[in-house]
Amino acid sequence: MAGDRGGNPSLMEILERLDTMQRANEALQAQVTELTRGRADHQGSDRHTAAAVVNFQPFSEEIAAEEIPEHVKTLVLDPYSGATDPKEHLVYFNTRMVIAGVNDAVKCKLLPSTFRKSAMTWFTTLPPGSIADFTEFSTRFLSQFSASRSEQATIAALLMVIQRENESIKSYMTRFNELSVHLEDSVPSVCVAAFKNGLREERLNGNLTRHPATSMVEIRARARSYILEEEDNCQK
Repeated sequence: MAGDRGGNPSLMEILERLDTMQRANEALQAQVTELTRGRADHQGSDRHTAAAVVNFQPFSEEIAAEEIPEHVKTLVLDPYSGATDPKEHLVYFNTRMVIAGVNDAVKCKLLPSTFRKSAMTWFTTLPPGSIADFTEFSTRFLSQFSASRSEQATIAALLMVIQRENESIKSYMTRFNELSVHLEDSVPSVCVAAFKNGLREERLNGNLTRHPATSMVEIRARARSYILEEEDNCQK
């Protein structure tokens, strides 16, 4: 029955409305709970990140306790982002420090102040208390970014390797391999793209277009039949 004669809702209708309201309330409460949980998880992640930043201390106790002289605090030092020669930056920095007359402990504390971008990212990954000596710190710095610069230079050289007119695939691949061999594990996709970019031979190039390779090992395997065919044609 829809209601009584006066138009008031029946008991059944009232119960149905209450049930609908209760379900809606439960759904809303579930959304609030999920939102609160997500916010708590986010806050927990933020707290973990903040704790890692706040507690970061890569200097030994002796280095950390070293006071930076007042006359050095106002020095303006060139930044280092990791994209240029680390030796050049280290020589520049050390020269400024020698002129300022500071000791190695102060050098340890001031060198990171010049870091930007990837250099700063590297610095923030150093273990707690691991910086105790400027020579050792400088060695690690050079080792980290000299390798990076060497790789970048090799990639640049790799992109300049082009198959010459009438040059065989074998000859081109031999020249390419001399540079790519040290990069194939770290940046395989770059090596594959550079090889195809410099390749003139249309059939192998077409094969690599239709079925992209993922490594130089795969490219060499595919190129083998083309190389054998070239060699057979030369013998005829």
